[in-house]
Amino acid sequence: MPDGSSSALPLYEVTVTREDAGWAVTVDGVPGSVQVGTFAELDPAVRGLITEGTGTKDFDVFWNYV
Repeated sequence: MPDGSSSALPLYEVTVTREDAGWAVTVDGVPGSVQVGTFAELDPAVRGLITEGTGTKDFDVFWNYV
C-alpha cells in the first residue's frame, strides 16, 4: 500500500463504505468496526476505534472510499 509519507508512525488503512443510514468503517489490523450517521463523524470515530483497538494514540491514517 503506498502511503506517500515519511512518518515513522504506524499507518492504518481505513475502508469507508456508504450505507443507507450513513457510513460504515473497517480498519485493517484493528478488531471491530464503526458506523456513523454523518461524514463529519468519520475521523473522530475511526481514531477512537484505532486507539481503543491498539492502545496507541499516535498514528497515521490512509483512507479508502469504496
